[in-house]
Amino acid sequence: ARTISRKAKCSVLLLTNSSPEQKVKKKIIVNAGADHPKTIHTINTAFYFAKQMGVKEVTMVHEVDVPALAMAMAESSSAPEVTKIKKEYTEEESNKLHSLISKCDTGNLKINEKVIKGKPGYAIRQYAETKKADLLVINSPDTHLTFLDRIFTHDIEFILADLPCNLLIVHSR
Repeated sequence: ARTISRKAKCSVLLLTNSSPEQKVKKKIIVNAGADHPKTIHTINTAFYFAKQMGVKEVTMVHEVDVPALAMAMAESSSAPEVTKIKKEYTEEESNKLHSLISKCDTGNLKINEKVIKGKPGYAIRQYAETKKADLLVINSPDTHLTFLDRIFTHDIEFILADLPCNLLIVHSR
């Protein structure tokens, strides 16, 4: 499964349990990193998949890398300034996520938006596991992953190391 997910040139659906009774029930989480050009296609694919499976609610998650937030606060030393910078940064990222979603056809789906802080890949895996998601939808890697990507961990490797739920890796052309 890891080899296929790393080398496939098409979208891949990894199932954690292949029993016939299992199907996507209600909790789809989409990694909606606003800074990536593949994201719009991934979101539209997730919406299409949700509509086809009869899912009514989708959670769009944008991961905020904590070191970037720490660098933004590096020059501030007082607690109120740090709190203000954190709030402004989170609001800015939330606005990016909202504007990205507004470019997509949501149809009748209820869309939840969530900005989470943490290392990309690891944070969304933890979030999907905590929320007991049925499906996690992510972008395909930009390049073919190699053995070195397992040592110098790429964000998808955190997810593949311990699948929190079914995983759809969307490969856009």
